[in-house]
Amino acid sequence: MLDRRLPERAAGDTQALTARSLYASWRRGEIVLKWGAVLLGASIPVSVALDNVLLYVLLFFWLIGGAYRDKLASIRDNPVSWLALALWALFVVGSAYSIGTRDDVLAAVGKAMRLLAIPVLIYLLRDPVWRERGIAAFLASMLVTLLLSCLLWLDLVPGNGWIKGSPLDPVVFKAHITHNVFMAYAADTRSVKSNCDLFAPGPPLAVN
Repeated sequence: MLDRRLPERAAGDTQALTARSLYASWRRGEIVLKWGAVLLGASIPVSVALDNVLLYVLLFFWLIGGAYRDKLASIRDNPVSWLALALWALFVVGSAYSIGTRDDVLAAVGKAMRLLAIPVLIYLLRDPVWRERGIAAFLASMLVTLLLSCLLWLDLVPGNGWIKGSPLDPVVFKAHITHNVFMAYAADTRSVKSNCDLFAPGPPLAVN
């Protein structure tokens, strides 16, 4: 009887160890994705190409990363996710009635897929600590942008391929309108914090 139970107990211990190892690997992978979301906060004011790479990497690994019950719950509990998914669905439906070419339609739907990053970020940034890190990354990037813009305005740095502006129009990484919108948004840190609270579980927080 004892000899029969020992292999069974050993098999059970092996299964438990494997489960713990898989969970630990999953946790490490999710932390990497969270840092990717934080990096996205820094890249948004700087590089569209890097934004796209990070967005598609986050979306891909989020889709194959398991924990689907938790992910669906995070979408269900946050109305911002519903709005993002509904708007993306409207893009897809509207593309069926487009007079554009096939390539134009696919390009437009591809751009609209950025909306799918909203539920992904809501799930990854559900912890306030990670939301604060994302805010800090965005503000740090905007601070660098502001410094370079002032130096460009003073004609202390030359405009080149990666600095788009000139002393008469001292924008840095983005065109004039986008640069100004990002700078105004970063200047009001209360708005940044309030909008990032939309990523918290449950209904969006009211802003007085």
